[in-house]
Amino acid sequence: MNFSSYGGTIYSTDDWYQLSNGLVVTQTSMEILNPEIYRNIKAADKSLPNFIRIFAANLLAESP
Repeated sequence: MNFSSYGGTIYSTDDWYQLSNGLVVTQTSMEILNPEIYRNIKAADKSLPNFIRIFAANLLAESP
């Protein structure tokens, strides 16, 4: 996996990176400016953090 980041981090804080299989992953970061919206978020009881699920999916990906 290629990405520009900072030493010691386990995931990219950029909005794109390239996997060793040639796939390029992109994202769009969206900032929530109204903190009241966070009250409506219900966290799943048995869910992994996004960066872990994304990392696993990237390791298993063979095509888009």
